[in-house]
Amino acid sequence: MFSEPDLQHAVVMQDVAAALVEALQGLVGQGNVPPGAAPRLLDNAIEGLPQGARSMVRFEAHRLWMRRIDNLG
Repeated sequence: MFSEPDLQHAVVMQDVAAALVEALQGLVGQGNVPPGAAPRLLDNAIEGLPQGARSMVRFEAHRLWMRRIDNLG
C-alpha cells in the first residue's frame, strides 16, 4: 500500500494538474487559445514544475484535458 506522504503527494499532483487544466479551459473558452494548442501549452506550463513532479502532473493533466474534450463532443 501507499504511505500517507505518498498519498498526499499524489493528491497534490492531481490538484496541480486539475488547476492547470481548469486555467487552460478558461483560456480556450475565452477564445484566447485554440483547442488544438492546448496539449503543447500544458507541456510548457509543466516544464516550470520541479523535475520529480513533471511526469505525474503531465500524465494527469493530459488525461483530464482529453476527458474534458471528449465531454464537449
